Amino acid sequence: VFTYKFDSDGYLVKYKARICVRGDLQKLSTEEKYSATLAVRTARVIFAFAANFDLDIRQYDAVVACLNSKLEDDEEVYVELPPGMFPKGRRCWKLQRALYGLRKSPRMWQREASRVLTALGFKVVREDLCMFVRNSIIVVFYVDDILIVSPRDAREEADDVAKGLSDAWELRSMGEAQWFLGIRILRDRQKGIIWLCQDAYISAMAHRYHLTQERRIDTPPVSIATLKPYNGTASDAQKHEYMSKVGSAQFPAIVTRPDVAKATAHLAQFLANPSPEHIHAINSIIVFLYHTRMRAICFKKQSIPPEPSVQFFSDASFGDNSDRKSSAGYVCMIFGGPVDWKASKQKTVTTSTTEAELLALSEAGKSLFTWKRLFDAIQSWSPCRFAM
Repeated sequence: VFTYKFDSDGYLVKYKARICVRGDLQKLSTEEKYSATLAVRTARVIFAFAANFDLDIRQYDAVVACLNSKLEDDEEVYVELPPGMFPKGRRCWKLQRALYGLRKSPRMWQREASRVLTALGFKVVREDLCMFVRNSIIVVFYVDDILIVSPRDAREEADDVAKGLSDAWELRSMGEAQWFLGIRILRDRQKGIIWLCQDAYISAMAHRYHLTQERRIDTPPVSIATLKPYNGTASDAQKHEYMSKVGSAQFPAIVTRPDVAKATAHLAQFLANPSPEHIHAINSIIVFLYHTRMRAICFKKQSIPPEPSVQFFSDASFGDNSDRKSSAGYVCMIFGGPVDWKASKQKTVTTSTTEAELLALSEAGKSLFTWKRLFDAIQSWSPCRFAM
């Protein structure tokens, strides 16, 4: 696989050539291949911690991460050599390590990362298997991107952790975290504020769909909520265009832009047969995101006297959909910024405003208990004390 690698500002950094396994040609088996990945809401919580407790956030990149995992002795995998690259007579390789593309490579890398961190004295947080805790240090990783989060007075311990990881794998230090999961991280440490923004992704999305020259929109179009199913039949090209745009817009709605979560969730109901009005609506959402691309989630240090560290809010709109189902949503705020949210149509038909509100409250309560379990798991991490 040949590709170009660009930096966060879109400048070419290097050319890359990677030999990959055709995992799609492997025979299907019952072997477990699931690999956990860091939940983006967990990443948001890490940045909320860092803002309130004035924590260091150092980022590292594991070079060719999957190749750090060795295949088991009882497993034999042979791959054909890329044409034109090697002497004649050599027909294949027997793999000793997990190349990219192998079906189980992601799972093997997760196991390798967990093994090394456990050997360094870390304990896995069961609510997110890519989060590890030891004394005053938190380590999270998303595939090959690693964050080491620590208080100022534990920098030597954090250095020891980084050295331990470097002894196990080849690491590249990225310094203080500025980009993670495609999120721009802006920080005013003196004021205790961290902003999370996706301006680069949103700008690239708007350019891809040629929507940068459209008339400025500063608020999500309210008319989207009144859209109904299409009576006609959309062409395959319209379906593909609509699916692509809705999927692209849903990514910022999930990561840093809860203000469009309801709109994108509503438009996602019409993927099978979008009308021209539906396509115009998703274009409007992308234009709105583009012109407000510098809007960001803001986490800040608690004021004195402190407000509750964790706050939950839920709401519902009774019977506002054409099938008489209600819309509902909730948001979880930690240290002033949203870390978890949902805005969608309820799955059942409710018979009153009270029932719709209680169902929304129930969904928020489920999320609350998920966060409570995570907070309980890291209570031994001394800086973290929450008032809920």
